Order: sequence, then structure tokens, then C-alpha cells
Amino acid sequence: MDFLEHRAVALAAGEVVPILLNRERTAPCLMEQKASATEDPDAFLREIDAFFS
Repeated sequence: MDFLEHRAVALAAGEVVPILLNRERTAPCLMEQKASATEDPDAFLREIDAFFS
């Protein structure tokens, strides 16, 4: 959230949670895992692009 707020991206949420879990609620979801693996937003976007391509 800080990343988006710092860049003036408006946010609205019914609930804010520290981490998104997988369906089984046993671990972070795949995108959370990918996001936390890097501090580089461009690298994360490349990961997302590769995942959905």
C-alpha cells in the first residue's frame, strides 16, 4: 500500500490484510510470493507478464 500511496494511486478497500493467502490458507498466494521475492517493481511486472503469457 505504501508503494501505491507514495505514487498518488488512490486506494479503497473494505478490509486490509497483511498478506493474501492461497485457497487452503496454508501459505501466501502465488502472486504474494512473487511480489515478496523482489523489491524491484519492474521485475515483479515481468514475473506477472510471464505468468499470464
